[in-house]
Amino acid sequence: MKLFIIGNGFDLGHKLKTSYWDFRTFLENNYPDFLREFESYYNIYPGFSDSEKKGLLWNEFESNLANIGEDVIVENATSIDMGLESGDIGIEDTLYEYFSEQFNYIDKLQKYLRYWIQSIRIRDVLPQSKLINSKSDDMYVSFNYTGVLENTYKITEDKIIHIHGSLRQRGGDPVIGHGSYGKIISIQHRHEKATEIFD
Repeated sequence: MKLFIIGNGFDLGHKLKTSYWDFRTFLENNYPDFLREFESYYNIYPGFSDSEKKGLLWNEFESNLANIGEDVIVENATSIDMGLESGDIGIEDTLYEYFSEQFNYIDKLQKYLRYWIQSIRIRDVLPQSKLINSKSDDMYVSFNYTGVLENTYKITEDKIIHIHGSLRQRGGDPVIGHGSYGKIISIQHRHEKATEIFD
């Protein structure tokens, strides 16, 4: 028995447009307002060149997700309507609604990622490797979102672990995120400090 570790090079080798830059192109064509707002959180603006956008976010997308400029979101909050004409009633609700919406971008990103993956046509993909054999007892760990192993190579799902999830599985939302524990702790400290100051 062999263990295969499958990454995006596998899908790219099957001529599929599955890079994160391809995902950005999908967003630009289908959800341009979201893309513009999302990139602004990473200090990327419309006048930037493609190479700048790739360097700041898209080349190492999951690693760079942690580099969000939360200051941009906080600064934008200074211009929201607090409804103070009726006293201080509703301020907390207004702020909660605003920040929930602003920081909810990762849920939208996940939803749009699912739409993008669903748009990738794998039905006519032909096998490119003779090493993968559906009759063997080999196992697969896949970091890919697509079902190329299942559709093209007829590998049964019980032989595949999809690290980032699979749309073929029930409740199969793709997993996207970063592992920057330091960034998470930093933002938690900022939250605690702000709570003390503005309680």
